Amino acid sequence: MTTTAKPKTAAAAASAKPAPKANTATKQDVFSFPAAEVPAAYREFAEKGIEQSKEAYEQFKTAAEEAKVLMEETLEKTHDNVVEFNSKAIEVAQENTDAALAHAKDVFAVKSFAEAIELQSGFIKNQINALQDQTKLFQEMTTKFNEESVAPYKAMVSKTVETFKLK
Repeated sequence: MTTTAKPKTAAAAASAKPAPKANTATKQDVFSFPAAEVPAAYREFAEKGIEQSKEAYEQFKTAAEEAKVLMEETLEKTHDNVVEFNSKAIEVAQENTDAALAHAKDVFAVKSFAEAIELQSGFIKNQINALQDQTKLFQEMTTKFNEESVAPYKAMVSKTVETFKLK
C-alpha cells in the first residue's frame, strides 16, 4: 500500500488544494448592459439639441462681451459727466461766494438805512435770478447725463432681446 505524504503546514496544505474557479461569466453579466441601438430620430434630436445649445452659448458669450464693453464705456462717460457736474458746482459756489463777499463789502460802505435796504433788495433779486439760472443749468446737465448713461443700456437690452427671440 502506498501512502501520500500530507503537508505539515497549513500554508502547504492550502497550496496543495486546487483553487476554485472564479465564475467570471456571472460577474460580467451583472455589470454589462445589453447592446441597444439608439433610434435615429432620438440621435438626431440629441444632436440638434447640442447644436442649439452651442449656438445659444455663443450668442450669450457675444452678448456678455458686448455688455462688458458697453459697461466700461458708459462708466468712463459717467465719470466724465460727474467730473463736469462737480466742476460746474464748484464754479457756481465760487460765483455765489464772490457775490456774497462783494455784497458784504458794499453793505459796510452804506451811509444810510434806506441805501442799505435798497442794496439788500437788489442783492436778493440778483441772487434769486442767479439761483433760477443755476437750477435750470443743473437740471439740463442732469437730464443730459442721464440720457447719455441710459441710452446705451436701452439699446443693448433691445439688441439682446432681438438676438434671443425665438425663431
